[in-house]
Amino acid sequence: MASPGIPGRPEPVGTHPAWRSTVTGRVDVTALVHAGRRVTVRVHVPPGYEQSSREHGLLIMFDGQNLFDRASSSHGMEWEVDETVERLTSQARLDSMLVVGVDSPDTAQERYAQYTAWDWELDGVPVVARGEQTADFLVGPVLDHVRDHYRVTRDRSRVGLAGSSLGGYMTLFVGTRHSDLFGRLLAFSPVLLTEPMRGDALREYIARRGFEDGTRVYLDMGGNEELSYVDDPARLVADLAETTRAVTHAVRPPQEVVSRVIPGAGHDERAWAARFEPALLWAFADGPAPR
Repeated sequence: MASPGIPGRPEPVGTHPAWRSTVTGRVDVTALVHAGRRVTVRVHVPPGYEQSSREHGLLIMFDGQNLFDRASSSHGMEWEVDETVERLTSQARLDSMLVVGVDSPDTAQERYAQYTAWDWELDGVPVVARGEQTADFLVGPVLDHVRDHYRVTRDRSRVGLAGSSLGGYMTLFVGTRHSDLFGRLLAFSPVLLTEPMRGDALREYIARRGFEDGTRVYLDMGGNEELSYVDDPARLVADLAETTRAVTHAVRPPQEVVSRVIPGAGHDERAWAARFEPALLWAFADGPAPR
């Protein structure tokens, strides 16, 4: 059985007692209820937060279990988001920001449902999409919790979403649906295949609704990404080109879109970690566009 949202990879191992925690700094962990289950929410709080009274930037990310800590990761790999943000902040290259990671469902089938927005079918098994409910959870209980307990800005130019694979799909879906809230969207290896998960419907949705002016969108794909139902990585690269066209049509000005293919890169947390810093700096700190 494939792992949640990352077909073709080994079973997720969950928290591994033999692995030491790799968390850097402060990560607050709580649980909120969604669809009848408790969802873990992890909040990386920047250094010096308690000593300041300022409002901080905010980035909400999918697959929170894989962002900060190898001990909680699904595959023994993490994005090292905490180390990256703390280093860039200490170097004054990035304004202080909170990163909120929302854990994904434990099973592949549930992840497919919660991380897509149109019904589809995989290997003859129907997937009843619940992406709208996931979006409502993020902009309702999750965002309410963060705003109630932390000092975060409501300036959309400093508020963003990020995710990879189907988390990249959901970054684009939620970011389109709630463009008034999120002005920065980082979609790493977004899987929007026309077959099987009806990525064409999401592209049409993006083109039809558009984004508020000033939205920045980062898109990428590795040149060697593999999924269980994709035997040719070129399909994913071609799909990224279609998605880029839809996004560019929807963004004003179109120069606020970056789309890149990384030769040889695969479909895993190490690959996304390597691309996270330049994407973050471009989106939130007016850094150079990643190439």
